[in-house]
Amino acid sequence: MTSTPSSWQLWIDTGGTFTDCIACTPAGEIQRLKVLSSSVLRGKMVKRVDDHTLQVEMAWPVEYDIFRDFEFRLVEKSFSSKIDWIDLVKNRIHLQSPLHKTFNESTFEITSNEEVPILAARLLTITPLNKKFPPLEMRLGSTRGTNAILERKGARTA
Repeated sequence: MTSTPSSWQLWIDTGGTFTDCIACTPAGEIQRLKVLSSSVLRGKMVKRVDDHTLQVEMAWPVEYDIFRDFEFRLVEKSFSSKIDWIDLVKNRIHLQSPLHKTFNESTFEITSNEEVPILAARLLTITPLNKKFPPLEMRLGSTRGTNAILERKGARTA
């Protein structure tokens, strides 16, 4: 008889472009997640609904809104704001700061401003920025580091 873990078990491998994650929940369920190693989630702005609300296209591996106080940035534009909430069903983002100009078809990013393993843990465990993580154990690997060694890139070391 096998026992179920009392905490989350996370295995995370950070590569140059993507970070791959496998998690075992405290209930023993296996979850998989793939996110950008730049620690952002990307989408496209479709239209401005009002000064604070945007209609967007996004395909993120999340089911719950944990994004309050994440940073929203328009790529190649000089606009950023903290997020109030995201409606994952209607694909709407409500910002804390007003966006007075429409940038239809603009790419946007959202970030927690944390390293990618922390963002991955946050997404997997459904932990908002203002909450503590549940008990978890994390194992980290780095294809990025392995590749640097194999390709003899980086600073010379002992």
